[in-house]
Amino acid sequence: MGLLGSVLVVAAGWVVAKLPVATPVLGWGPLGRVRDQSWSHPVATAVILLGVALLGYAWLALLRRTGAGLGWVRGTAALWTAPFLLAPPLFSNDGWSYAAQGTLVASGLSPYRYGPGALDGPLRAMIDHRWLETPTPYGPVPLWFGGRLARVVTDPLLLAMAHRLLAVLGLVLLAWALPRLARRCGADPVRASALVLCSPAVLVIGAAGMHNDVLMIGLMAAAVAAAAERGWIIGAAVAGVAAAVKVPGGLACLAIVLIALPAGAPMRARLVRTAGVGVVAAAVLLALGWVSGLGQGWLSALSVPGAVITPLSLMALLGTGLDRALGTHRLADLARQAGQAVALLVTVVLLLRRRSGRPDTAVAALALSLGLLVALGPVVQLWYLLWPLPFLAALRLRADALAGLVIGSLVLALFGPVDPLMHETYKVVAPILLGLGAIAALTNARFPWLARVGRALG
Repeated sequence: MGLLGSVLVVAAGWVVAKLPVATPVLGWGPLGRVRDQSWSHPVATAVILLGVALLGYAWLALLRRTGAGLGWVRGTAALWTAPFLLAPPLFSNDGWSYAAQGTLVASGLSPYRYGPGALDGPLRAMIDHRWLETPTPYGPVPLWFGGRLARVVTDPLLLAMAHRLLAVLGLVLLAWALPRLARRCGADPVRASALVLCSPAVLVIGAAGMHNDVLMIGLMAAAVAAAAERGWIIGAAVAGVAAAVKVPGGLACLAIVLIALPAGAPMRARLVRTAGVGVVAAAVLLALGWVSGLGQGWLSALSVPGAVITPLSLMALLGTGLDRALGTHRLADLARQAGQAVALLVTVVLLLRRRSGRPDTAVAALALSLGLLVALGPVVQLWYLLWPLPFLAALRLRADALAGLVIGSLVLALFGPVDPLMHETYKVVAPILLGLGAIAALTNARFPWLARVGRALG
């Protein structure tokens, strides 16, 4: 059933996906004719949602299958992921941006100085006009890969599809790291793996949308697991690679420091270990920029995503609302900066005050830091909500928390295919859900009905 769900999403995805006008695939069979029909898009969207529902149903059945082993879960994840390797970029244009940035690298142009508008041809037409002239905020790892790929693959569609290999690599890293983290946190490694690797949200948003974020969180999980098993130096080095994909990947250093310290470590020891982890991670990050030939120009482009206000960014919506109410023009930017500052401040407090020497508290601190960075971030995309997922799944969760994680993942998966249509709805739904979550966290509230759902999952 899960495989059928994936196949339906991919098959209907070819109807709704944004494709170059001159791509040869549109001349093969009935695809081009179907895409030209007025009814094709709504019907295909309905088929996609049916596929997501089948994936969700199969996922719930897998979670209740208490006898399933780790090999079964990994095999199931591979089976459900395989059809997405044959899909174009779905539910997001990021795949086309990755292809354009790799083409810039292959052409000898730095994506940190030039936007995709410097290109000619079909790739340029696939980029959202807002990002045509903007440099990329991504680190050197995906750009180096994209440049190498663009020298071999010349067809724009195949080039974009090939970038999904980075998301698949992220899933492979999660398959290795999650059982290790779960065992050290006292959780079930099979359930932790099933919660993430087979999650419809990860498959529909991460694999289908082919976002670099999947590789980032895979490297983060691998960094924390490596630090716990093989020492903080190796963990910090892998965290540097995660930051070389996207800057938030460097937050893995928070968990690495807490794991590496002995229980009850004093402030001086915390500061010394933080400095050591930071130096190793930064050295790897700088070395990757030098080896790739791309340098560190992405540092000046970190503000590029904040050029637009996304409806999931609560701080941006709050500031914009205050600007309109008070007739000002500065509160939106101030609110976004304040939210980011609060998230970073909490991360520092966790680093200095969180109990050390215990993997479960370290992983929980990382999940909290990532969750706050997303909730209070200046710009929030739907796939950012995947960031804390693997670290929450690795924890020993209460039954109601487990049910909340599962229900949230299902809702997120259903939102993915209709994301462009949901922007006004997000403005209502997101503040309500965040408010309820904050109240539950601050009051340590328990939800009996959710607990019953969680117990039903095994």
